Amino acid sequence: MKKVIEDAKKVILAVGGDAYIVGGYVRDKLISIRNAPENLDIILDCDMEEAIREFELKDYKFSLVNDDKETYVSNFNGKTLRLSKLKSETIEQDLASRDFTMNAIAIKLIDNKVIDPFQGRTHIKRRIIQRVSEESIKNDPVRILRGIRFYIKYGMHFSAYTEVDIRNEAKNILSCPKKNVLDELMNIIHNDENGVFFETADQFYVLKHLLPYMDELKTVGKCKYHAVDAFTHMNTAYHVFKDLQRGYISLKDINLDDFNKDIGKCSCLDYLAFSIFVHDIGKFESYKADGDKISFKNHEETGANIIENFCEKLNFPKDAYNIIYAVVKNHMYPLNIFKGEKEGYNERFYGFFNKFKEYSLYIIIASFCDVYATKMYIDVDNEKTKYKQFIENMIIEYEKFINKK
Repeated sequence: MKKVIEDAKKVILAVGGDAYIVGGYVRDKLISIRNAPENLDIILDCDMEEAIREFELKDYKFSLVNDDKETYVSNFNGKTLRLSKLKSETIEQDLASRDFTMNAIAIKLIDNKVIDPFQGRTHIKRRIIQRVSEESIKNDPVRILRGIRFYIKYGMHFSAYTEVDIRNEAKNILSCPKKNVLDELMNIIHNDENGVFFETADQFYVLKHLLPYMDELKTVGKCKYHAVDAFTHMNTAYHVFKDLQRGYISLKDINLDDFNKDIGKCSCLDYLAFSIFVHDIGKFESYKADGDKISFKNHEETGANIIENFCEKLNFPKDAYNIIYAVVKNHMYPLNIFKGEKEGYNERFYGFFNKFKEYSLYIIIASFCDVYATKMYIDVDNEKTKYKQFIENMIIEYEKFINKK
């Protein structure tokens, strides 16, 4: 980005006016000089169209983000330059409208002057996520999810005032533009290397306002097959998948990157991670108790209906919805094959592959995470190892099935 910044300085010197680097680039560089941000946001206080022409003379290609000719984006070599027109009278007023103080820092481009009216640098040094004003989160509750992403990514903590605002405004998250909610949700999951998002969101009383039945699932689930409640089990399965992604757990003959693909701004593995967390979301509605006998009959179908409504509410991409729905509705399928007669395994494998086609591998991996998470607590017959071997054999047969086509 060094060359881009130098080019921006030349543009401003040519057209006159001021320019300010803001946002994530400034924040990440202040957190660690070794960070190499791939996005650069510059606010221009000058003739916007003339500045764009000067950039284009330097071989930058821009597209409009909106119709008011105030935000332009240029993508190059996997990096993004975003140019926005200063909408307030001063840069300080612009910074006052931002979410957290660590994002409310600007660098004046020409003289390299740091503008930090809300002590963002001090908060970064002390690893505090502090809202800019009393209205910051109230004006846009989606900022709660962004704050949790920073909490997880940077190992920071919320100030007391910010945490109070988060707890008070979490109930309004789903009233925000659905695209913004979905983008933030999936961005967190993508960056959640240690698999702590859902428990963190629950800790701050956010998750129950985002997904249905989160509190209720903590009250059911313990039975002869499960030592923990449904919520804990779902979270453990999500942990298992994240460990699988990081290579802490391995499945022979499978590399997750081999079948990964982008769906919009996210990858199919991000949506698979989400589906693995919600795989048992139908257990509260399907819970039945008859004396000591507890059952969750048809919880897969119930969960599929719940998640269908949720995905529709947030406008999930169709390809992403198909993965999530297939996993939630059919995650028990491989386990049922495993528990059946050992003879004829391959025949049932191929019946499964023909039925679910390109979703087979997602369901297989979700089933592995589900059973592995269960057997971490109860495994008297060493079933965890046996099921791992079964899943690995299933994957081998799936590769044969694909290669035959």
